[in-house]
Amino acid sequence: YVSHDKEVVVIDLDSEAIVGTIPGSDVHGIAVVHELGRGFISATDPGSVTIFDLKTLAVIGKVEVGGDPNAIFYDPFTKRVYSIDRGSKRVSAIDPATGKVTGTVEGLGGRTEHAVADEAGHIFLNMQDLGTLLKIDAKAMKVTDTWKLAPCEQPSSMDMDRVTHRVFIGCRSGVMAVVDGDSGRIVTMQTIGKGVDAAEFDATRGLI
Repeated sequence: YVSHDKEVVVIDLDSEAIVGTIPGSDVHGIAVVHELGRGFISATDPGSVTIFDLKTLAVIGKVEVGGDPNAIFYDPFTKRVYSIDRGSKRVSAIDPATGKVTGTVEGLGGRTEHAVADEAGHIFLNMQDLGTLLKIDAKAMKVTDTWKLAPCEQPSSMDMDRVTHRVFIGCRSGVMAVVDGDSGRIVTMQTIGKGVDAAEFDATRGLI
């Protein structure tokens, strides 16, 4: 599922063929909930999540969230979809079965960026302009810890190793921070290219 501003392009990875598109407006991220056969698209229109059918790609509905939602993901632990709303500086939790917002974390006070769930009850969220990492209780929907990431500046991309609880944060200043998800301790900083926007952890090969 690839976002292209005005639509999401769906590609069959076996045949490498485009199998369809899902219309939208200023679309950003896509989250998939396989057990419900549903997908969720964050869009700045001005702030909503579009729900679509995974088989037919038909739009099922739309739920309003905070302004300018960017990152979006499904957490199998809480069975919720989370959108990270930059304009409203908040996190919205959605029940994927009903399409209703079930909770929010408000007043985060900075530019929210990428986030990831540890699938054990916590969300980690970069605050790009503040240079901090938030740890959020995914059920109670409240911030439990705020950790400074200096010398990492403009933390952007994020993924994690859920076995070792290591959080990998790509910083646009040109480093990748490896953070202990339990204590917030910076384990190491590695030099990367400047201006990073995405990162993935490959658990099979142990590579970021």
